[in-house]
Amino acid sequence: MKSNYENIKRLKLSIQSALLGAITENMRNIAVDISENKIMLYFFY
Repeated sequence: MKSNYENIKRLKLSIQSALLGAITENMRNIAVDISENKIMLYFFY
């Protein structure tokens, strides 16, 4: 059985992969943070 940490890592990678086709060229970085029942996306231009 996978640990909660492994599941969070996999979820973050899935979110970032899904965003790859949706970001514009002027975005420098996108970070994902998972906290309890919230998923926060940070966009850096």
